[in-house]
Amino acid sequence: LFVRGGEAGSVGMKSSQPMYESRDKVKLTFKLDGYANPEGDVAVAVTDNRFGDETGGINILSNLLLQSELKGYIENPSYYFEANDESRRKALDALLMTQGWRRYDIPSVLRGKYQYPTAAIEMSQEISGTVKSLWRGKPMADATVKILSKKIGFARSVKTDSVGRFSFNGFDNVDGVVYDLEAVNKDGKNRCSLEIDPEVFSAVLPINATAGTAVAAPASGNGDGGDDWSAERMRLSASGVYNIILDELVVTGGKVEEGEKSIIDILALKSLGSEEMEKKGYTSLEEVVREIPGVWITSNKDLVYRNKKVTVVIDDVPYYSVMQAPGGTTLGFVGGGGSGEGLLAEIESIYPFDMIERVDFLQPDVAMIYGNCAGGALTITLKDGTKIKELDYRLRRFSPLGYQEAVEFYSPKYGGLDSGTSGSNDFRSTVYWCPSVKIDNDGKAVVEFYANDNRNTRYNVMVEGITRDGELIRTTAQLRKR
Repeated sequence: LFVRGGEAGSVGMKSSQPMYESRDKVKLTFKLDGYANPEGDVAVAVTDNRFGDETGGINILSNLLLQSELKGYIENPSYYFEANDESRRKALDALLMTQGWRRYDIPSVLRGKYQYPTAAIEMSQEISGTVKSLWRGKPMADATVKILSKKIGFARSVKTDSVGRFSFNGFDNVDGVVYDLEAVNKDGKNRCSLEIDPEVFSAVLPINATAGTAVAAPASGNGDGGDDWSAERMRLSASGVYNIILDELVVTGGKVEEGEKSIIDILALKSLGSEEMEKKGYTSLEEVVREIPGVWITSNKDLVYRNKKVTVVIDDVPYYSVMQAPGGTTLGFVGGGGSGEGLLAEIESIYPFDMIERVDFLQPDVAMIYGNCAGGALTITLKDGTKIKELDYRLRRFSPLGYQEAVEFYSPKYGGLDSGTSGSNDFRSTVYWCPSVKIDNDGKAVVEFYANDNRNTRYNVMVEGITRDGELIRTTAQLRKR
C-alpha cells in the first residue's frame, strides 16, 4: 500500500492581466498557503501549448515519491498524484503490489539485525588517497600531505592515519579546478609516494518516459494552438528567435587505423612523434631539430632553413613569426626568442620537453597556411593532460569533477520600438525557464518575462520545488495568448 500522508499546502498564481498580446510583459505572482515554513525555492517553466506536453507524465511528486523507490517502467506516473480520489488510491496500491516493492525486512528488524549505509553521507567534495614508502610500497603513518589550488586560493595539510590514509573534505569547486598535492614522511623527507583515489560515480539510468509525439494543430482558433500558423511552419521558419526541433542525428564512421596520417604529417618534410623521440632517446627540442634535413641552428641560436628564419607554431598558434609592413616589406620577427638562451631553450622553459607530442617541419611552399613563412614552419603539438607523465613521485596533480557554474536561461526583453510585432519573429516554445526562484518568508515570489509571437495559443505554467522544511511544492496553470 501507499501512505499518502498529510495533504501538502496549495500554491496560488495571479497574472498581471487575463490575456496577453505578442511581446507583452507578463508578470506572475505566486503565493504559498498551508505550508509550515513556506520559505524555499521553486523551478518555474512556461511553455507554449502549441508544441504539446513534453514532460512525459513525470513531475517532482511522481519522481521523488514513487519512481525513485520502484524498479521497472511506470506508465504515466503523474496520474497517481493528479488527485486524491478513491480510484487513484486503489490504482496506486495495485501498482505497488504489481511492481513488488520491498523496503523493510521486518523479521530481521525484530531480531535486532539492522542494515546500515555502506558509505558515509556525502556533505562535500573529497580528495583522498594513500601515502606509501618509496621502495617497499608500505603505507606510511604520520606522513604530511599538503594540497594547493592557486585558482581558488585553497591550501591545507593533513596527517596520514595508521594505515597511510589521508582525506581532504569540507570544500567544493567549479569544474576545471586543478589541485597540486605533495607528501613528505614524518621526518620531512620526500622518500614516499602519493596515490590518489580515483573518483567513483553511481551509474546513471535514463528516466523511463513515454516517447513524445507530434501534436497536430486544430483548424479552429479556440486558444489550443490551432490557426493558420502551424507548428511545423514555426519550427522550420528561417528568421526570428525560436527553437528548431531536430530529429536525432547519428554520426557513424570507421575506426582510424594505425598508420593513417594527418594532413600535416602528409605535407611535412620531417615528422617525429613522442614515441619515436622516446625510442631514440631524445631529451631536448634541440636534439629533435638537428634531425630535420636542411634546418640548422646558428651561433646565436636562431633556426634557419635555406638562409631564412624558420617560423615556430605551437598548437596552431604562431609563436615566432615574420612581421611585415603594410607594403610587404619584412621588418623582422615577432614573438619569442628574446630570452638570450635561444629560441628552443625559451620554448622548453615554457613547455617542458615531456609535454611535446610531436614535431613537424613544413617547407616554405606548404607552410603558407601559417602566413609568410619564407623559411618554412616548425610546428609543435603539445600533449593533452592525460598523456603527460608525472615528473615527481611525491607530487600529484588532480582535477576532480566540480559543479557547473550557473548560466541564465536566455529571455528577450522588449520595449519601445520592439513592442508589439515589430522586428524579427519570436517563435520560442519555452517562453520562460528559471530553475531557482526564491520564495520569501511570506510564501511569495514574482517572475517576469515577455510573450512570444505565436498567435491564439495558451501558455502552460509549471511550478515545482521544495520548502526549507522539505515539503514538496507543485502547481500548474495556463495563460491565454492572442
